[in-house]
Amino acid sequence: SPVTDRCGRAFSALAKLAEDEDAKAVVVGSRGGSQIREVVLGSVSNGLVNHSTRPVLVVTHPRRTPPNEDGQ
Repeated sequence: SPVTDRCGRAFSALAKLAEDEDAKAVVVGSRGGSQIREVVLGSVSNGLVNHSTRPVLVVTHPRRTPPNEDGQ
C-alpha cells in the first residue's frame, strides 16, 4: 500500500502523500476517542492536523443519543 510503504506512522505517510500529490486539502475522519487514549495511542487525525503542510478537515460522526420515551 502506498500509505504504509512510505513511513512508519500513518499520519506521516498521509501527510507526505498529500504533499507528493499536491493535494489542496486532506479530509480525515475521527472516531472521537478520549483525550487520554489519544495521548497514549496517538491519533491519525491529530497527527495530520499538527504535521501536514496541507489544510486538514476532520469529520466526526455525530454521537448517537438514546431514543426518548416516545422511541424517537
